[in-house]
Amino acid sequence: MINLYQATSEEISDLARSLWQESFNQVASFEQAAQYCAREIQDQFRQEDGQSLFALVRVYRLMARSELPADLKQIAPSGSAPVWTLFGTSGDEPAWCDRNLSKAHKVCAEESSPMFKLAAAQINLKNDAPIDTEAPIVAQRDNSLVHYFYIAEAQNSPVIVQDSFAMPYGIRSVVGFGCKFMSGNDCLILAFAKDSLTIAEALRFVALSPFVPTLLAHFDRKTSLWA
Repeated sequence: MINLYQATSEEISDLARSLWQESFNQVASFEQAAQYCAREIQDQFRQEDGQSLFALVRVYRLMARSELPADLKQIAPSGSAPVWTLFGTSGDEPAWCDRNLSKAHKVCAEESSPMFKLAAAQINLKNDAPIDTEAPIVAQRDNSLVHYFYIAEAQNSPVIVQDSFAMPYGIRSVVGFGCKFMSGNDCLILAFAKDSLTIAEALRFVALSPFVPTLLAHFDRKTSLWA
């Protein structure tokens, strides 16, 4: 278990490395790897009282509409742009632990989702997407090659759903990171915290980033992405 308020980046990296090594005996597809990552992140990070720090953790992959299985094509938003597709999910609600039970977020169009649009731009997954430095929410970046997404106060944020999510579930901060695989595909990991996270704590969480994308990238070119 990891206490994000006290853990060092090295301790989190050690945890991520052990999870990465153990996962290869448990997963055989991108979907299984994404679900494994979401579940372990939600389970391992704890608040001071021992409760899960993250109410919800999700793993998305950007996909061309032609790549989608038939059931997702039927519900995909109209348009021609690639869509963010849910592969892994773990949370406090039972319905948040199975991607098939998601009601509105199995397939998300970036152009119609303020949070995905902002996250992709700030993490630099979209190289042609300008970052508005005058916006009230600005990406926090260290001096490394790791770019990450961080919303210090999720409640009343214009890019987070409030009435049915942030307010009733006490979502205080959001942190995430992403990567572009060698295949050219993009991946995004988002974690919704039940406590306010400082920039320092967000940076500790981002210590996961060298390992989670590496695990997912291993399965990105498999014949079947799905479990």
